[in-house]
Amino acid sequence: MASLLQMTDITLTLNSSTVLHDLDFDVAEGEIHALLGTNGSGKSSLALMVMGCQNHAPETGHVYFENQDIKDWPIHRRARAGISYALAEAMDDGHCGLPVDELRELAAALLEIAPDATSRWVWQKLVENHGYVGSDRSVRRYLHKLRRTSPTFFLRLSTAPGQEAQVDYAVGPMVLHEGKPKRSWFFKMTLSHSRHSYEELVFRQDLETFI
Repeated sequence: MASLLQMTDITLTLNSSTVLHDLDFDVAEGEIHALLGTNGSGKSSLALMVMGCQNHAPETGHVYFENQDIKDWPIHRRARAGISYALAEAMDDGHCGLPVDELRELAAALLEIAPDATSRWVWQKLVENHGYVGSDRSVRRYLHKLRRTSPTFFLRLSTAPGQEAQVDYAVGPMVLHEGKPKRSWFFKMTLSHSRHSYEELVFRQDLETFI
């Protein structure tokens, strides 16, 4: 079976400590692998190295994905190719050195710019501009939670009967008036209290017509 992900002669050093040394690892398409080990044994460091996170570039060796050497690929290119890194709790831990508070602030800021943005768009912006390497599912779950808990603010206006009305005009059809074609308008007045309305076809939009 063809290799989907392959690592050869990988050596990774973090904070002057060798975390991975002469590692060879091969994952065939369709296979599922579980890495077991104590804290500090290099499991997360291996995943972050594959993802291309900052400060996790190997000193030696190569990483191949679908037979392409991805050692020099940036994070967003690896993410687009289908490589992602997800934690058990969505956006509850830092990714690639980004604190969770910063990730949440970035996601909230993106929603302020585009309130109706899809979770996929927010995820792409986090990946491309801020080095996020989590899955789009994590972002989708967090945004669903954020939108569910964010209240919708509105101002309800109350008026007494006969106190206020709203007047609108809309373009009407061309009609024959005194033997000549003339532009008409739809006049509409809506009472603010009862919401009852009155409509009439008129030929001018002026105060005299309104009165």
